[in-house]
Amino acid sequence: MRVLLTGVCGSMGPHLTAQLNALGHSVVGLDLRQPDESLARSLEAFTHGDVSERGTVQGVFANHAIDCVVHIAAFHGIHEGNIPHIEKDEYAFWSLNVDGTFQVFEAAARAGVQKFVYISTQQIDFDKFGRYGHTKVVGETIATMYAHRHDMQVVILRPVQP
Repeated sequence: MRVLLTGVCGSMGPHLTAQLNALGHSVVGLDLRQPDESLARSLEAFTHGDVSERGTVQGVFANHAIDCVVHIAAFHGIHEGNIPHIEKDEYAFWSLNVDGTFQVFEAAARAGVQKFVYISTQQIDFDKFGRYGHTKVVGETIATMYAHRHDMQVVILRPVQP
């Protein structure tokens, strides 16, 4: 299976890439950051770009036969300093976490992708009205809507921080 992994250069991306490769799957990465050399060797392909940019996301689906999406890309406050050229205010959080989630789901639906994993957060349970938690609540709503509207097999995960 060819898996699109958004946010591939984040903390979960390299681990998930290794696990997917070990299971015989290939990974197409999409991220605002460039992968390090080790991760780059593990990817079938990589696109440097923003998931909130329609053309970038549509290009990934047009250029690769994606079978499944794992959408991790999100601003969440932990990595606030890693992309210094982007101010992380409410607009930035909404753009990446909500608009980006919509762009990835819509492009996947148009490409006929039926398997989708949306990485959410436990933050929803205790701060659903905060900047990050609220954008993930909306993201889960988008995920649920695409599952119903497009008959997608959508899994929403709320990982626990170790």
